[in-house]
Amino acid sequence: GIDGISLFFILLTTFLFPICILSSYNYIKFNFKFFYINFLIMESILLLVFSCLDIVFFYVFFESVLIPMYLILGFFGSRERKILASYMFFIYTFVGSVLMLLAILFIFYYTGTTNYIVLLTCNFDPFLQKLLWIAFF
Repeated sequence: GIDGISLFFILLTTFLFPICILSSYNYIKFNFKFFYINFLIMESILLLVFSCLDIVFFYVFFESVLIPMYLILGFFGSRERKILASYMFFIYTFVGSVLMLLAILFIFYYTGTTNYIVLLTCNFDPFLQKLLWIAFF
């Protein structure tokens, strides 16, 4: 399901990733195949994030992006502490998204669905909307 904003992000992703691949051409000195496979997996997962119509799948795909990013940071980082940096990136991002998961579970409990189209018809209290927005971001 693609709407106006998801189309923008899909086009942005498909435009920027080839530029990133071309700009990394001289930087990657070893294990080219591993780098480009992870990069393309990351792009594919991002396209799934921007085109899904269910917030559970959105969450799963959003978190799945962490795996290739972790591998790229861990193997191709430029400093000695690249392994620590990749661990910290993974942990902080994953822990930060626990609030998003709790918000998704609450939305499902409150409405009985996680489909975007159905959720558009649901009325949430303004205070609850603000809390859910904070939990997502």
